[in-house]
Amino acid sequence: MMAELDTDAELSGQYIASLIESAGAVSPVFERKVRDIFKKHISEEVVYDQWYPVADAAETYQRIEHQVGSSTMQEGGAASASAVEWPDEITTVGDGLELLDDMHQQAHRGGKDPHPGGRYLVSVDGTREARVAVSDDWPYTVPLAEGVFEGVVKDLGGDDAVPVLDAVDSRHDEKAAWKLTW
Repeated sequence: MMAELDTDAELSGQYIASLIESAGAVSPVFERKVRDIFKKHISEEVVYDQWYPVADAAETYQRIEHQVGSSTMQEGGAASASAVEWPDEITTVGDGLELLDDMHQQAHRGGKDPHPGGRYLVSVDGTREARVAVSDDWPYTVPLAEGVFEGVVKDLGGDDAVPVLDAVDSRHDEKAAWKLTW
């Protein structure tokens, strides 16, 4: 299914809880299903200031994608990104995309791998275009990443910013890659 993950690496409960809450933006039925899957495989209640094993979280995200659907994971990723509290100096989509991986790394701790949750790889190519990808060790679902990239555009772009992700060839160190325009 996926490569074995470091059992000492942990993911912030805030990251998980935001996905659960964002499922409610899709529909109450999806939120209940997502919450039930997390209850069964992670914890009876996911707490913002707790830390959870990356391996368990990644497996649970995979289960959600298979049981609830990839579009729900994508919408959840977009809603999660839209809920980010950006620092005051982050005012453009390009700025947000460039900060995305740092924020992702801060949501992880422990383990032997310096990037236990994989990486967001971003190259802003212009004022309304970027090449975005996730690293080949990305343990979460690809639709989640797609949604996050779209959510950054929706959150930081103007009213005329419409995210468009077109798949491009992945490089040797990438699981998936896209050209993102807005």
